[in-house]
Amino acid sequence: MLPCFLSIFVILGFLQPGNAHAGSPPPPASPVKITRTVSPDPAKNASGWPSVSADGSTIAFSSVDNLTLEDTNAISDIYIFNNKSRVLEIASLSSEGTLANGASYRPVISASGRFIAFTSLSTNLDAKDSNGLPDIFLRDRTTGKTIRVSSPIDGSPANGWSDQASLSVDGRYVLFISSATNLVAGASKPFRRVYLFDTQSKQLHPISDSNGDAFLASISADGRTIVFAATVADRPALFLHDQISGSTRPLPLKINSKDWSQFVSQVEISADGSKVAILVNDKRASALVLYDHQLDQITKIADIEPLPSTNPDSDTVAISADGRSLVYITGKALMQYDQGSGKTRDIAHFTNSTPAQVAISADGRAVAFQLKARNLADIYSLDIGGSQGRTTFISGWLTNELGAPIAGVEISDGAGHIARTDAQGNFRFEKVAPGAYTINPIREGVTFSPTNRPVSATLAGISGLGFIANPDNIVVEARKDIGMPYSLNRGCESPFQECGGPFHGFYRGDCTDLVIDAYSAGVGFDISIALDRDFMSNPRHYYRWRDARNAHDMWRYYSYTNQILAADQPYLPGDIVFFDWEMDGEVDHVALVSEVNNKSRPRRIIDATGVTADNPSGLAVEMEWRPYHANRTPGHTRWTGMRGSQSKLSDNKIPILVVALDSPNISLRLSDTLDRSISSAKMAIPGGSYLSTGIGKVISVDQPLMTSDWYFIELSSPVESTYQLGIQLVSSGIVTEHYPREGIISAGKSILIPIRLEHTDDKIELSLPLSPTQ
Repeated sequence: MLPCFLSIFVILGFLQPGNAHAGSPPPPASPVKITRTVSPDPAKNASGWPSVSADGSTIAFSSVDNLTLEDTNAISDIYIFNNKSRVLEIASLSSEGTLANGASYRPVISASGRFIAFTSLSTNLDAKDSNGLPDIFLRDRTTGKTIRVSSPIDGSPANGWSDQASLSVDGRYVLFISSATNLVAGASKPFRRVYLFDTQSKQLHPISDSNGDAFLASISADGRTIVFAATVADRPALFLHDQISGSTRPLPLKINSKDWSQFVSQVEISADGSKVAILVNDKRASALVLYDHQLDQITKIADIEPLPSTNPDSDTVAISADGRSLVYITGKALMQYDQGSGKTRDIAHFTNSTPAQVAISADGRAVAFQLKARNLADIYSLDIGGSQGRTTFISGWLTNELGAPIAGVEISDGAGHIARTDAQGNFRFEKVAPGAYTINPIREGVTFSPTNRPVSATLAGISGLGFIANPDNIVVEARKDIGMPYSLNRGCESPFQECGGPFHGFYRGDCTDLVIDAYSAGVGFDISIALDRDFMSNPRHYYRWRDARNAHDMWRYYSYTNQILAADQPYLPGDIVFFDWEMDGEVDHVALVSEVNNKSRPRRIIDATGVTADNPSGLAVEMEWRPYHANRTPGHTRWTGMRGSQSKLSDNKIPILVVALDSPNISLRLSDTLDRSISSAKMAIPGGSYLSTGIGKVISVDQPLMTSDWYFIELSSPVESTYQLGIQLVSSGIVTEHYPREGIISAGKSILIPIRLEHTDDKIELSLPLSPTQ
């Protein structure tokens, strides 16, 4: 028998690892085979699906060979290899230590190596598992317990297969894809869905939408961000799901103007969710691309030849915890891309063998991969060393008590470095040296829980540091205004006029001023500036005045930025509560919640003007929350810091026609001279968009004169309703034309309002030359 190291070169035909580019780290050591049988004979069957712990000390994989004395079933089992002691152990066992009686494969290992999630056809790992289908199991190597996570809440068998497990760093969250329709209520349609199992709450949550088949999924190590691919309307698409905000948004995947989302064959997300490695291919080309979540930016890393398999089981890409190091397979070579240096190097290449199914440790130093030679497939480990050894990263997020992200808060690492939370509440320290740090959120007027987090940063990085923020000065500042003359009667007729005298920094008064003052002085958040910034980034968002001094404009801002909470959702002190006194779909009043009861419902509010009978003086007062308040509010919101724009429609300098309707009962339709239309159900006019503000609708058309010189606004309602309509022409962030209208529509009737556009002196003019018709 040949010595182990010699047999590698003779049997597999190794060449030495590739030469690094100038200035790159020294070449890695030679790969080491870890699939060794208990007999003197070499392995004869396939091994695959490597997964590496954060520090590279532990590798999980599956193998058909009997690699330990305990393995006597001659089917695929899950193995654990200790890279330091060179010891193998079997992991596909029941809680009682019984060896699995069905094939087990596709393991994933947690950062510490304690938890292993895997797919298995076994029926003896769980007493209630009798479906004979692949299920997802989670084994705790410390306690020896194995549980089935792909099951309904009563533990009965799933009625479909489950596969493709993915783990959070601590093993708390298990992500997987399943075709079962009985895992959660309401999932009766035969779609493949992405599910998330929480080992703490024992709850199973559907992540992907029910109208498409999911086929790829990956979860960040901190458990916050999930990327998945699903076929929607016969077309594949990529999505990002944020557990904190609960939002799911499509991920546009365009390279050189070509949409590659339908060609995705693998997605891998970094530990902190900041980067997503994506393998794309069609019949003519293949490429590895990197998506930066924070920058919302796609970068092509490498062209890959020959074309990799379109089978998502190929796993030919792996990404380190901080997203800096990508290891991928092209042809018969293992390559590494370092985002920091922008350099690519060969880390191993072969002549008579083909690498596949690669995995990388969180610190980017240890790589495990499958190597196929003839009819055999073995697992190898490889220490690639390199730039990941010098620095690390620390990341986390900040939310309020209900999980809404908080933006614009400074975070200190206790060593002189400052980060700031972004629009999703994320913060991140890059290129910090391994060692001890104390992470502190900093914001005047805000209490944080915990107040700080001492951490010890290793080469694997730290992610998932969570803080909860509670502004404590909003109510304090609002109470300072008790007795101030905030009054509609005193205020100006238009925000473009100045009148009255100075009080608390404003020259005119309204209920909105109380809210603006309290937020500005309480947490340094100027709603007026935030609203104006939103319009500058999103000219398709309709605002009447753009300074937040109109209650409905304030509602629009929070609605456009997805910050409105339904009236039945919990309240917190400092929340802005909106009122629709006339019940006509237009918000006409706002106030601040100052006290809530033990059920998180308002007990007292600070109000200016409000109901005249309760507040005849029009002064700011603190009063009890009454039933009529609850009956008149369409929703509420709270401080979340400055939110970034999510609009990606087109160049904001072009002319844009905007039509906004405020009424929950009336439908809005816009048509052109070719009878093309935009409505809630149709989008036929080029450059058109349709938005909802919860109780209103907004239609916009980019470069409207290129499509038609006449447009027709149609309002219709099944019941008699009042309406408020706004028509704007916007160019380069300036409203050049503005026509507000209001009226009443009779039950079952429609109103048609013609509008005309024409070029005059190199600009577009808008007019309403004809009377509305019913």
